[in-house]
Amino acid sequence: MNKRDYALPSGKGLPELLANTYDVALPQPELMATADDLGRFLETAAIPFEHSISKDDLEEVHAVREQVRAVFLSTSGAEAMKCLNVLLNNVKPELRVQEVDDKSSLQLVPVISDKIAENVRSVVAIALAKVVERLGFDRLRACEADPCRDLFIDTSKKGSRRFCSPRCASRTHVSTFRRRHAS
Repeated sequence: MNKRDYALPSGKGLPELLANTYDVALPQPELMATADDLGRFLETAAIPFEHSISKDDLEEVHAVREQVRAVFLSTSGAEAMKCLNVLLNNVKPELRVQEVDDKSSLQLVPVISDKIAENVRSVVAIALAKVVERLGFDRLRACEADPCRDLFIDTSKKGSRRFCSPRCASRTHVSTFRRRHAS
């Protein structure tokens, strides 16, 4: 999977970035609590917005985020497909032929509107649909490290990643090692 299809320059995928603005492992899980937080998210994600951000915009983006999280946290491919199709409802993509690696490729490009939540939904839903098309629903994961429950897309060749980051993997392995050697 070519990460440029769905990832930001940081390498983190936009669906992951949005989903993880709510972190269940934190005492205050809401990381996108204010209009300023949403503005920073939109700038990081390069999603255009031309008016000031209202409380309604924030609540609508939170609703989109919950739909994205539902796709990741589904317990079956059929459930994930249903959740993704709900997320894709009302997304209006345009088709474009673009050069990708010296080949022509048909691309779905989100139509940008004046509604912030619609733009977030369009960009994230199309990115997530591309991931699922290429990798499948089983590559959408929740980190297995305690207490982390960040959501991530497993783009490894084997599809066997269990942790969202090397930090979580290391913390879990060290904890397991210490527990084994303490007895």
